[in-house]
Amino acid sequence: MIRHRWIRAQWPIDMRTLASRLGKLEYKSDARTGFILDRARADIVEGRFVERVSVSERVVNPLGGEQLFDRVEFRVAEFRATDGDHGLEIINPPRSTTMFLNLLSEACDDALALQAMDINPLVWGTLIGDQVGERCRFLSLQLSKLSLSETVSAQIVLNGTSDVRPYLDDLTLGRKFLIDKVKIEIGEQRKHSLILGRQAAVSSSQSMSVALLHIIRSTIARAQL
Repeated sequence: MIRHRWIRAQWPIDMRTLASRLGKLEYKSDARTGFILDRARADIVEGRFVERVSVSERVVNPLGGEQLFDRVEFRVAEFRATDGDHGLEIINPPRSTTMFLNLLSEACDDALALQAMDINPLVWGTLIGDQVGERCRFLSLQLSKLSLSETVSAQIVLNGTSDVRPYLDDLTLGRKFLIDKVKIEIGEQRKHSLILGRQAAVSSSQSMSVALLHIIRSTIARAQL
């Protein structure tokens, strides 16, 4: 599964300065954390953050005895920092990005302002479909906080093999709700599925082309809540 997530970042320094500072925090074989830069220009810095973690595993043999095995695990987060609308894109993030964001902020003299983005996935998917110019079907909608009364709300998932959007109004009946996640399918012959999340996240089991990623990035701002 390929995953991308965008975070609004207000950089206190320009991209060339950021690249220079991250270069001083370069990952080396004896380091616990560090950065590996892949590309640096005046408007963009691309690279990877590496965290080396020691993990202990306890194994119980058939006779009840225990053995402890130590192994090293490398957690890698690819990133794309820009001075554009979103600021920070994280590709295939590990379960926790705390160490990565802390070290990134440290490189900015702790003056980096980060803010999670709140997106309407239904609008986002529609915009992507319009830009791609191919048929786009919504095969799944995940709703939450559907107001049933002042004290009761519901979580609902609509799934189908055809577009489920026509059933949304019949289900919600004008009540307030949030859309947390949608699954869209683009194209006829070469179908491509994307899962879009409310925190400006997209995932796919297929590789995303440069053109498709450009469309996904360029439509985020218009889908913000």
